[in-house]
Amino acid sequence: MPTPSDLPAWVPHRPGRPNCVLCGPKAFTCAVRWFVADQHPLLLPWFCPRPINGCHLFRSELDMATIWQAHGGDRAKLPVVDFDSQMVACVFVDAGEYAVAPVIQDVEAQDGFVRVRYRFSRPVFSPVNNPASVVSVPRSPGVPHFTAIE
Repeated sequence: MPTPSDLPAWVPHRPGRPNCVLCGPKAFTCAVRWFVADQHPLLLPWFCPRPINGCHLFRSELDMATIWQAHGGDRAKLPVVDFDSQMVACVFVDAGEYAVAPVIQDVEAQDGFVRVRYRFSRPVFSPVNNPASVVSVPRSPGVPHFTAIE
């Protein structure tokens, strides 16, 4: 279980509230998601007014900035990632209000591929505007392969 010092400044710690990532009974999926195994990917904020449906694996700031700007994001608010050691996996839906949101379940490098599995689930608070799942994971070589799971 993470502690307040484990979390970046943008993650809300709201003791006793259902969307607190540290102590709420149902962690809000758009804050932090810890994965099994040795990976501890961090869900990154993606606050852009016009997201476009798609799946991406960013291995450079330029790649991420290109999509960020295509989604209408302010360049000054681009999430900071150490691309020397990390890469970013993303699942987006088109701009709008949704009763479900994409949630990346796991990221695995194997046999020349980086496999990203995701599902759509109902967030604690619904509907949500412009839901996205954006996680930073350890950098790995391989061709990205995204799979939606039930």
